[in-house]
Amino acid sequence: SSSYDSLSASLCGLRDSGLPPLRVLGLMSGTSLDGVDACSATFRVTDDGRLAVDDLLHHEAPFPWPLRQQVLRIQDGARIALPELSRLNKKLGHLFADAAVALMREHGLKPADFFCV
Repeated sequence: SSSYDSLSASLCGLRDSGLPPLRVLGLMSGTSLDGVDACSATFRVTDDGRLAVDDLLHHEAPFPWPLRQQVLRIQDGARIALPELSRLNKKLGHLFADAAVALMREHGLKPADFFCV
């Protein structure tokens, strides 16, 4: 804990706000494209106004090899037609969504449990 935690809660108007704990879901993949990480955490304001993080959960979904190769080619400067880019975007969206669903299933959570993604 630090004085920054207390200050940030006070500045954001969270101290004494009665704000309930908020569970959030984060999704990312690094440039290595080895997988998609889904993480969940619950943020709450302590009685003394500090921000606290609880219930850290994680799931890693491997990046399918063909999809990884396609993204790496683009990352290396390969040109791509707009329809192909649209299909790739959809595949990536499904991959990230699947990682989120897997995290929820593993930990008995449902979409309504999250404040935001």
